[in-house]
Amino acid sequence: MARAARADGRGRARARRVVRRARAGGRDARDRDAPRVRAHRRLESARRRRSRAHRGDRGPDVSSRRGGRPPERQEHATRQGRGARARRWSTTVTARATLAALASRRAPMRALVAPAFVVTALGALALVATSCADHPTTATETAAAQPAIAVAVAPVTSATVERTTDLVGSFFANEEVTVASQIEARVVWLGADMGDHVAQGDAIVRFDDADLQAQLREVEARLVRAHDDDERARSLRASGIMSRQEAERMWSDAAVLEAQRDLLKVKLDRTVIRAPLGGGVATRFVSVGEVAQIGRPLFKIVQDDPLKFRTPIPERFASFLHIGQEVRLGVAAYADRRFIGRITRINPAAEEANRSILIEAEVANPEGLMKPGYFGSGEIVYDSAAPALVVPEAALTTFAGLTKLFVVKDGKAEERVVRAGVTVGEHQREIADGVAAGEEVAVTNVDRLENGAPVTVTRAEPVAAAAQ
Repeated sequence: MARAARADGRGRARARRVVRRARAGGRDARDRDAPRVRAHRRLESARRRRSRAHRGDRGPDVSSRRGGRPPERQEHATRQGRGARARRWSTTVTARATLAALASRRAPMRALVAPAFVVTALGALALVATSCADHPTTATETAAAQPAIAVAVAPVTSATVERTTDLVGSFFANEEVTVASQIEARVVWLGADMGDHVAQGDAIVRFDDADLQAQLREVEARLVRAHDDDERARSLRASGIMSRQEAERMWSDAAVLEAQRDLLKVKLDRTVIRAPLGGGVATRFVSVGEVAQIGRPLFKIVQDDPLKFRTPIPERFASFLHIGQEVRLGVAAYADRRFIGRITRINPAAEEANRSILIEAEVANPEGLMKPGYFGSGEIVYDSAAPALVVPEAALTTFAGLTKLFVVKDGKAEERVVRAGVTVGEHQREIADGVAAGEEVAVTNVDRLENGAPVTVTRAEPVAAAAQ
């Protein structure tokens, strides 16, 4: 107990010294904050020591259960724990006293800061008000003082434009055939392969015809004898020596052999397969040495000049479609070229799924640049002379997705948001909405104009000249 009392006295003395130093103040903010920081550190240190002592002081029962310390060591540990608790209590009292002293000293200082800030703010507001009173310029006077901007103008004129609608679709072969075998024979020769171009009537496959040739020679020999027998039977029948039935049998035998001869000639002719149309070989299905069965595909030939282009057209353009109408198409392989076609077929029924009408156009392909299966895109002209209003492209500006121009009226620029259409000529642009025919639009210094800005017209130019 005496040791705990001495520790308590030392802690209180230390707290009084800290309070005196805190009240005495310091030269700067760092000296003022040092006692508070040290007090916090002492408080945290006391807490850690208390936690360690609590973990180490487990009582006689715990040590006896673990077979731990002898009684004299246990009593020594108990005394050490009591001294540690006394020291911790002293340190805690010191830290709390230090924090209370610092808080009591800073309260008056915070009370003085707020009035000073209010006085400073009021002074600044008074200075601004005085400055505004000395310069009472209004927005009207500022606008009136703005100098006029010199601009050249051009009239909104009427013109005829070409109306088109976009289309996408696929190219198809004009004709596509699969050549098949009509006899069962072995392939001995092939005259074309994939990618080759063939003309109509060119031989592309030959079959082995040795058996057919032998059969043909046999039938022809029998046919010669049958003809001789028929001639002899005719003579005998005329003389009354041979009966009518026997003479007719001789004639029928000759006729049968003639039919067999003709059949063998047809089969021999089919041993050579010829291209039924001119075009390119898309696929070869057979090789030399294979035995082709009747009906087996041999070649696939596509006619690639001209090509067919099929595309669906929205039903709202149905009234503009007609046979012979022009379409302009392009493919990804030749992005810088346009291929012209004409509508050859219009489906009489519309698709219910997308409310469109399927059309087919014929596109010339003499160079073979386009292939069946290509994806094509382009436009179809549905009105070649539609009326429209045009202005020079120099009059248009685009910002944030909006296209606008400035109409000069009564010495001021009037901003108009317009809807631009197709390009007309080299330097003109169609305006679908936003202006009227005869109005004048600014074509120079457009980037300096704003709505209501005063302008001075330097000259009026025609549309073509203003665009240049």
